[in-house]
Amino acid sequence: MNLIFEKDIGAFIKKGKSKEITQEVTINKNISAPINKGDKLGKVEIKLENEVVAEVNLVSDKNISKRNLGNMYSYLTQLWFNVLRE
Repeated sequence: MNLIFEKDIGAFIKKGKSKEITQEVTINKNISAPINKGDKLGKVEIKLENEVVAEVNLVSDKNISKRNLGNMYSYLTQLWFNVLRE
């Protein structure tokens, strides 16, 4: 699973200030399955001189199901066959 921006973000800054831009990434703690595509799992803050100029949520790019005995067996079998093919 990848975390992606929920939407595009941007900000206008003065010429020459781009070196003063920082980003702060926060990931939620205790994330566990099931996870649905689009669930908010964190955020990114874009800062200029320690002032937040843009913020965007980080969301899941796909669904992640909770593992149980049935789908774990299927997953391991699929991995085993993939190893044999290589």
